[in-house]
Amino acid sequence: MVYVGLSRVESLKGLHIIGEFVQPNFSNSAKQAQEVIKVLRNERFIEDQFKDIRTSDKNKVKICYHNIISLHKHFKDIDCDSWYKYFNIVILSETKTTKNFSVPCFKNYKVLYRQDNAIRNIGGLLCYVRDEDNDMVKILTEDVKTDLTKKFSLSLFVIEYQNYHNNFYIITGYKSPKVPFDVFKESFENVSSKIPRYSQIIVIGDFNFNVSSHKTDEKFLNYLNQYGLQNNLDADQSTTKYDSQIDIVFSNIPSNNFTAGIYDSYFSDHRPVYCTVGSIEESESPDETDNVPELPPSEITQILPLTNTSDDKNSVKSKTFSQEIESKPMNTENSNVTNNVENQNWPANILHENGKYLWEVEDISFQNQFVELQHIYRFMDILHATYPDYRKINPTYGFIDYHEGNDKCPVIQPNEKHLQFIISYDRRENFIGHWTLAIYNGNDRINYYDSMNGEILNREAERLLGALHPHLKPLRKFVTFHTVMRQPDNIMCGIFAIANAVSYILGINPCEQKYDIMRMRNHLKLILVEGEILPFPTI
Repeated sequence: MVYVGLSRVESLKGLHIIGEFVQPNFSNSAKQAQEVIKVLRNERFIEDQFKDIRTSDKNKVKICYHNIISLHKHFKDIDCDSWYKYFNIVILSETKTTKNFSVPCFKNYKVLYRQDNAIRNIGGLLCYVRDEDNDMVKILTEDVKTDLTKKFSLSLFVIEYQNYHNNFYIITGYKSPKVPFDVFKESFENVSSKIPRYSQIIVIGDFNFNVSSHKTDEKFLNYLNQYGLQNNLDADQSTTKYDSQIDIVFSNIPSNNFTAGIYDSYFSDHRPVYCTVGSIEESESPDETDNVPELPPSEITQILPLTNTSDDKNSVKSKTFSQEIESKPMNTENSNVTNNVENQNWPANILHENGKYLWEVEDISFQNQFVELQHIYRFMDILHATYPDYRKINPTYGFIDYHEGNDKCPVIQPNEKHLQFIISYDRRENFIGHWTLAIYNGNDRINYYDSMNGEILNREAERLLGALHPHLKPLRKFVTFHTVMRQPDNIMCGIFAIANAVSYILGINPCEQKYDIMRMRNHLKLILVEGEILPFPTI
């Protein structure tokens, strides 16, 4: 009552207490307060949200994205918050600016990109870049779709960042809630098609697809996973005051070279998201080539490269190793497979007429080298020579995109064993393919292993498996998807597919394997060179 009385009066003049005042007992209050203060000082530390940004070395590129609701209302709020000034690139969405609006600039920053609308109540994007980074960035492409009558706004653009230490691409923008997934997918494929194959990619932005753990848009999540893009934020974290994660940070960059997080905002119902990218040198695998035995000179014949004929002195040529390896004799007594090269549809540059390998492929031990068809051909030949029960079948059977011949796809009998590598493919030249593995063990069940842990059969997989196993109808009912170790980027899918195949063949459950990523490439090189199936190193 004392508190209530004192909180209501405007002056102490004439104030007095009616009746007898009994002082309360405060004997334990001070002690309890001291104990709470002690706990706060020693155990309840305030999280330093600047730490990841402040302590990053100078070679790391820092990017932040924030849906600010309105640039007119909140530019000063952003300008006064020193957190934003730590970033090389600052992307703001829902700026709600028109073309006539004079965009203000932060000190030491320039406007790299802006997207305005005819009216101020929808969409809008701004991208600021620090002055010192201005020569390292450019807008590669954009795709904008707007319908003001339906408050329909979709804007995507791609930033290319390139200097001595870094080379990556940022897909960013904004999608309003009413834009359907198929429209977003079309725009995303339009802009991503301009990005070179095997590039490091970051997808950051507010696309109004919820990827939080308690309510996930599986269609959107699986779609990005098909590109090798993974969520870099904790799925339990919320990026809005509505307990959702619609502001995302996805990438295919290894986690040892990439960090992501969330900041706080008092003026917007969206929280800023950010990421940092380390230098290329930091992501290189240790040189373990000393652990790979060299073949005797008598077994190796150096030949001229077949894959790089560029005369440009400034072009960077991929490293190759060319070896002519005598194939192991094949046991074909219990197999329907013959040694006839034509029947196997092996490419001409893989086999000589005398049965020796002319193996001119990219060295798989090099960082960022993708598993090519030649690597799969060589592995399948080693597999069949060691385990002839598994039929040797070209991974490209049934693919109009790959295989221009009229060969009929072979049929796997219900009691046969079969191991099939499958690669997704698109006619676009720079589409990133994805290797998966399907194993049939003669028990009317196809075990499917995808290092992105997707549970969808893509078009190529369904066509090929349906042709190989016509007795399994409908096909999807006979496919079991297994959860395995997830690949760390968008390049190692083929290595993981082969690693899972090796584990399965050796009687090891692929789902229980934790491979040593830093040693996988050199181990695969050892298998392909030595011609021996060896278990992949684990941690």
